[in-house]
Amino acid sequence: LSMAGTIVPMVHGKSVAIRCWTVLLYILSSGLGGGVVGALFGLLGSYVGPVLSGGRPISPALFGWTCVLCSFHEAKLLTIPFPQFQRQVPKAWRRHGCTGVVLYGSVLGFGIGTRINTATYYALILGIAFDGNWRTGVLVMAVFAIARALPACSLSVLSFGGATAFLAPAINIEEIMHLMNAVILIGCGVLLLCPWI
Repeated sequence: LSMAGTIVPMVHGKSVAIRCWTVLLYILSSGLGGGVVGALFGLLGSYVGPVLSGGRPISPALFGWTCVLCSFHEAKLLTIPFPQFQRQVPKAWRRHGCTGVVLYGSVLGFGIGTRINTATYYALILGIAFDGNWRTGVLVMAVFAIARALPACSLSVLSFGGATAFLAPAINIEEIMHLMNAVILIGCGVLLLCPWI
């Protein structure tokens, strides 16, 4: 929800039809951006993985350890520096109508370099690289990007004042969301590591 305050003003159309159109564009472009980053990491893994592992498949245990480390980051037990910027996207894009919506969605869906303060995103892209399958990467990251877009889009049905009022308590649950992410990541990590423990 951290990006919702930036996006909400641009998804407020003057009519329901315009609002629905901009929300749809934003969701589709987010999925496209996520799909692109998934394909890139899947391809990267398919070429680099065999070189690094001597031609053997990369063990799921490596992804398991990645999930465990990322869960420690989510639980604030460990700090891992992730590649991100403190600002999202240029505010000037708000003035570009549908083009701005597509740019916002694509860049935020792509995710690399934007402000993503959850380790789940990075665990996913590393898992896709370890898997080395670009098709899986497209599917997983497109779904993940669309899921990230939905909270902001749900706010488009509110007036700007209503959206701001909704966001204030939502930001307060950020710590709970980090703990939920930590539990999910540690659960995935343990499941993947069980055969090797």
